[in-house]
Amino acid sequence: MVYLQILGAAPGSSPSVYLCTRFKRYLFNAGEGIQRFCAMHRVRLVRLADVFLTGLSIRQFGGVPGLFMTLADIDSFDSVTLHGPVHTDAVVAAARSFASNPQHTLQAHVIDAHGREPVAVLNDDEVSVQAIAFSPRRSPRKRIRDIDDADVDLAAAELLSTPNGDAHTPCIVAYIVRLADLPGKFDPAKARGLGLKPGPDFAGLIRGEPATTDDGRVVQPCEVVGPPRPGRSFIIVDCPTVDHVALLGDVARHAPHLAAVVHLTPDDVSATTAYRSWQAGTFPTGVQHLRCSATINLDTSATFAPSNAVHTMLHRVCPEAFPLARPALPDMSPLTHAMARFQFPPNKTTGLLLDDVPSAIPTDAIDKHLAGVDGVGAAIREAHDAQSLATSGESPELTFLGTGAAAPSKYRNSSGIDLMVPGSGRILLDCGEGVLGQIVRAFDDLPGYLRSLRCVWISHKHADHHVGLVSLLRAHRQYADAPLLVVAPVQVRQWVRQFLSVSPDRVHCHLADVTDAPDLSSWLRTHLQITSMTSVPVLHCRDSFGIVLTHERGWKFVYSGDTRPCPALIDAGAGATVLVHEATFDDELADEAVLKRHSTMSEALAAGRAMGAQDTILTHFSQRYAKVPKADGTTRPPCVAFDLMRVRFDRLHVLPSTLVAVDLLLNDNAPKLTM
Repeated sequence: MVYLQILGAAPGSSPSVYLCTRFKRYLFNAGEGIQRFCAMHRVRLVRLADVFLTGLSIRQFGGVPGLFMTLADIDSFDSVTLHGPVHTDAVVAAARSFASNPQHTLQAHVIDAHGREPVAVLNDDEVSVQAIAFSPRRSPRKRIRDIDDADVDLAAAELLSTPNGDAHTPCIVAYIVRLADLPGKFDPAKARGLGLKPGPDFAGLIRGEPATTDDGRVVQPCEVVGPPRPGRSFIIVDCPTVDHVALLGDVARHAPHLAAVVHLTPDDVSATTAYRSWQAGTFPTGVQHLRCSATINLDTSATFAPSNAVHTMLHRVCPEAFPLARPALPDMSPLTHAMARFQFPPNKTTGLLLDDVPSAIPTDAIDKHLAGVDGVGAAIREAHDAQSLATSGESPELTFLGTGAAAPSKYRNSSGIDLMVPGSGRILLDCGEGVLGQIVRAFDDLPGYLRSLRCVWISHKHADHHVGLVSLLRAHRQYADAPLLVVAPVQVRQWVRQFLSVSPDRVHCHLADVTDAPDLSSWLRTHLQITSMTSVPVLHCRDSFGIVLTHERGWKFVYSGDTRPCPALIDAGAGATVLVHEATFDDELADEAVLKRHSTMSEALAAGRAMGAQDTILTHFSQRYAKVPKADGTTRPPCVAFDLMRVRFDRLHVLPSTLVAVDLLLNDNAPKLTM
């Protein structure tokens, strides 16, 4: 089968296009969250060796690091080549600082295209790929400079700012893909007329081999097989600004036997009269147009159906900790939804197919499933009784945006924790791939959330803790006026600077090193009423940190980052109000925890007791624990974090009461909800 398939296309992410041929796979753009999307929808990435980027924005590149690490786990994988515009090699070199594997290679191929004529990029037995590069005018380098005290009260930080408006117009690439010619049709009647019999003779002729009749005549394939049928072609177009529209020109003339055009163009451009006029005047009738988008209003209940079903079940157990998302506004535009497929000949059915497009799991089906689980009704009632104790006053609130370790999975995203400080704003602790999408799903008002976000703190350089940072900064620049404070280790700050030096993405932030936290005290007290931010070196990779935050009202919050049990963190966090500690492995894998410099659940709970923490919440679970990790040998039920769980400090006492019901619903032996 030969087909295109739309991947991604969810809020906080961006779409990618997957081309499957008989023997190979190709990907056009790698939007953030693609590895989780593929895991959720069972999209197999074997035989993928070429990724084509239409540009170097984070919406086109954001999923590449995670994708590479996912591919590196495939036994047959050797290397992947990233084809893209000028500076693709620089971006790949920068990404190798945190996305590398000694046995596998991430290569860069810079497309050397000038003018409006296509250049050959790839030509193999399956496809030929040509590219046309467009750039409205020479782009000035972004302004990256050190600040002084006259700018803001952050003398320890560096201001990273990029131009406003359209001063920086990116180079983008359109791809013209032609599929291999199809063999001519075999005429069995003509073969019989020449004295041949069905079986090996027919098979040989179809393969292009001559056959001999009983009377000795040699029949050549051309006598019974028609001429090759030309392969169909398609075009990938991604037009980031209105300025680029006039440059697109008549790309259709380079695509013989054109079957489809995939539009990865952002909504604000594709809706313009200029773009619509170009589309109407360029392509012949009969060409299928596939418009892919990731608008905020798209409903995620289908795209993330498995995780949404689990969240709905958890909501039934504890509504306050697992609030349901507000229903998305209906999308009325002719979007090509995630997992839609466009099939080419020789498939019997060709054109756009929606058979694989996911659908949401109805709420009544979830409730019926709950009713069929033995003991869960009583457990939920007990949990609700424990939740009935009222509290008053303002309290800090945690929202877990990602609770999984390493690669994201169907049920758990990469690391991210939102801390809401009442009356002041928010701090984001770690920002793994897909965190922006999780923010969209967790909060009703993305612009409002971003305007209230004051600081992002990154624990260490591993990709699952920071790859989502640039997309967050890009969105923040769009909706917020004040620059965002980013506190991160040197390797993360270097990546952000290097990527943004060649990317068209616009950001406005202050970059500070984690060791500069004492110098930020005045700013933190003014904007968040935080009297102390201490970044504590912990026992993981080089330059790994945990954080201790103390508020003027007396509460103390500790987050471990990734670490083995760490005496320095225990000392610094003594008397914590809340400790969030990683618990990557259960106790049966204690040796692996030591080897990979992580903690087990028992070790994390012991750290909380040694610290004297009032409450300890466990997070960062290995993805081998699909839904709920094991909690053996504990005298008190632990607080276990789930994605999109939201809890106030003064309501943490309700979480242990939910564990019996949660375990009944989500343990490995629990009845399976039909997805």
